[in-house]
Amino acid sequence: MMAMAAADQHNVATRLAPALPLIVNDPYISVWSATDHPAQSWPEHWSGRLLPMSIAVRIDGNSYNLLGIGGAMKDLPLESVQITSCKTIYSYEAPGVGVQLSFISPKDMTDLQTLALPLSLVELRIFPLDGRQHSVDWFFGITGMWSPGKGDEIKVAPIKIKDTDATVSGEDLGKADDNSPRPDRAPIGFLLEPPEQSPFEEDKEWPLWGTTAFVSLGGPRLVKRDSSDASASSQNVDLLVGTMRELQDSFGDGTAAEHVVTPGEDLGWETVGRSTAFAMQVTGFDVPGDGFAVWRMAIGNVHPTAAVLRDDKKPLGVSRLDHLWRAYFGDYNELLSYVVRHQDDLIEAASTTDQTVERLAALLAHLVFRQTLGAYVLVTDGENNFMLGKEISSGGFVQTVDVIFPASPLFLVLNAELLKMQLEPVFRFVESGRWLEPFAPHDLGRYPVAMGQAYGAPMPLEESGNMLLLAAAVWKETQDGEFVRRHYATLRAWAQYLADHGEDPEEQVFTDDFTGPSARNAHLSLKALLGVGAFARLAEAVGEDEDARLFSAKAQKLKVSWLERAWAGDHFVRIFGDSNSWCLPYNLLFDEYLGLGMIPRELVDQEIRFLLGKSEKYGIPLEDRFKYTKADWLMWVAAIAKDPAQREAIVGGILRMLRESPNRVPFTDWYDTQNATNRGFRARPVMGGVYAPILISYTAEGK
Repeated sequence: MMAMAAADQHNVATRLAPALPLIVNDPYISVWSATDHPAQSWPEHWSGRLLPMSIAVRIDGNSYNLLGIGGAMKDLPLESVQITSCKTIYSYEAPGVGVQLSFISPKDMTDLQTLALPLSLVELRIFPLDGRQHSVDWFFGITGMWSPGKGDEIKVAPIKIKDTDATVSGEDLGKADDNSPRPDRAPIGFLLEPPEQSPFEEDKEWPLWGTTAFVSLGGPRLVKRDSSDASASSQNVDLLVGTMRELQDSFGDGTAAEHVVTPGEDLGWETVGRSTAFAMQVTGFDVPGDGFAVWRMAIGNVHPTAAVLRDDKKPLGVSRLDHLWRAYFGDYNELLSYVVRHQDDLIEAASTTDQTVERLAALLAHLVFRQTLGAYVLVTDGENNFMLGKEISSGGFVQTVDVIFPASPLFLVLNAELLKMQLEPVFRFVESGRWLEPFAPHDLGRYPVAMGQAYGAPMPLEESGNMLLLAAAVWKETQDGEFVRRHYATLRAWAQYLADHGEDPEEQVFTDDFTGPSARNAHLSLKALLGVGAFARLAEAVGEDEDARLFSAKAQKLKVSWLERAWAGDHFVRIFGDSNSWCLPYNLLFDEYLGLGMIPRELVDQEIRFLLGKSEKYGIPLEDRFKYTKADWLMWVAAIAKDPAQREAIVGGILRMLRESPNRVPFTDWYDTQNATNRGFRARPVMGGVYAPILISYTAEGK
């Protein structure tokens, strides 16, 4: 199996990526750090919107900044950074004390309840290195920029989570056998909202409705080094409101914080300025030399409503989709109470996912996991569950088929049922009778309103081929014949369209639409050929033998025609009739993955050799006309390369780009191969394509 990087933990002298994921829950709560030391800048939304967050500690009277711009406080030296699928871990060192700051997304790909949780955890862990007791205080704050909505005002309410049933386990250091609940350990925090909710509306990629929760998961806990038993502190967690600088300065010089807020049992909303800061502070906490202290936060959007979907069975023709967590919890209080009680289990779930991905590959697979999932939300209409995705940074469409397609390897490797949940809304729309075209739609609308295609031009061959190949992939992984039968008529119609129009395509756009429309596109023709072959497999799988024979014959006819016109002696052409044209042949991945056997292996091997001869410093360009490339498609090409040295050469360009790109943005899939500059995309889910080599490896191994 190919190694995607040597390790996932690096000394800070080596940059892991232009930006690292911090709190990545969904398209709206997607927060990143874009500097080598997280205290060198404020965290940012994937779009570049600043989301100020400040985390600081005071150790033995000396104040240090860990994350966010800390004013007069000194930045604590950063020793290392570790990236796993579900965690970003910063390790620092102060005199005699180690500090670990972790951002954790508790994702279990096999458990919908855990996967649907709209929250990420932040964990601060402090441990003596010298065996001595140390006095520790800490500070954690955000500003009203985290609130949904726009304008200069927001609403805020302090909260105390009820009915957590929290008890202390083990031995409290200094107080033996204390297993009783304590009111001062109750989780507390803030809720932030816009003054007026505007459901399903956005402003510059930011939601105009929602409720941001910022919650302490109980008081700090002390843990003995030789035991897993934990005990809660008797210290209160103070809630603070003021300006960020005011609160930071108060903490930094050790003076008593003003603006202390007492959380009430009942919500009391107040209107404040968006620049207001909201913080939690713990002071006067002693960490013994034989233990360590842990404090955790949860951050996320806990508003129940997620999206709308066209539904002609409803009186108004629309179905409101709630976040799937509502199927498990009645309201945000039940949700947060669950997170408090099960915080250790959630972190264990994250660790289990990390271990699963670690067995598959190293850094790149870890790096794209949260980015890919962060474009999706799990939703329900009360009867059916769906996984809706946003085409981040390139149109904002919902359920874009040619975004689902490049992201699919991650889901096919980790849980193909989730891919099925992405396809079902597309089938549902097409089969409602509202879509009148003989080919598949490009999208279902502008996220989060899925009322019908919003993209201006059709992609007939692209999207029809994508849907057929994805349906065949779902069948291969799940053996769900009912899924195929339920949509058989639709799939057959698309296969017939490909057979009729795919041999020599008319001018049209395709997934790489930024390159412009083209006629006689050989790789669109290849997609049509593979789509027809995939449908023949589906027909056979559900006992439609006549169709299986018919479409197998159609596929063979297309194959012969394609090979005669696409092969230029040493490579495949991009445009029929232009032997000097070429492009990344990413669609070949599904020929190998599905075992269709359409393209001879010796030609594929020669194609890879040809393309490597076109390599620039940061990878192989997308095609002959441009020097930019697509990282997702490079990973697909790496997957079909049989020679390990060839695979490493292809992936090496991407790794070099991540280390050296001057643009500090979340993992881009579109960049210049000569100077590593970003061409405009960032944080897109298509980077789930990093799992393509894993998918092919597991297919070859019969897993």
